[in-house]
Amino acid sequence: MPVPFRDLAAEDEPLVGILRIMPVLSAGTFSGALLLARTNGEPVEFVYNRLDVPVTSLCKPDRLPTFMTVMLVRSLFNALEGTPRWIAVAAGEVDAELFEIRIDVHVPVVALAPGGRVDMPGTAWLGTVPPPDEARTAVATLIDSGLAADLLTRTAAALRDAVARDTLDEPLVGGPAAS
Repeated sequence: MPVPFRDLAAEDEPLVGILRIMPVLSAGTFSGALLLARTNGEPVEFVYNRLDVPVTSLCKPDRLPTFMTVMLVRSLFNALEGTPRWIAVAAGEVDAELFEIRIDVHVPVVALAPGGRVDMPGTAWLGTVPPPDEARTAVATLIDSGLAADLLTRTAAALRDAVARDTLDEPLVGGPAAS
């Protein structure tokens, strides 16, 4: 019989979403992961998905990466059970239009330049939701501590591991979000 309890430490702490997208067009797949973590870096939830690229004659080749990214991000957002206060993505992995035109996300989204820095070229707040001071402060804290870069790196590594295990048909807790 399970013991009833409440995780008091987790109730008030804001959660951050870390989104990573890894296209491998040569292999005909697009993979992505969404990690939900506490601001101290502790993972709470991890979902991933790998989509096969459709027959290229069905989609214009120059629009294929955007099409696949939209499909992948939708599947990850649908699979995630928790709700982040804000989402960080690696700058360059998604186009700004994804969160400004294609998907209306109701939390702030920040694109972090390599090294997890928000003040570097290529880093910006994306989407239509302006970041509240709480999000700006949390991002600055994560960057200053090096945790932002660490979370981006850990999410990418977890995605590579998950896809490798999935390819080998080994079971993995928190398996593909959708196929």
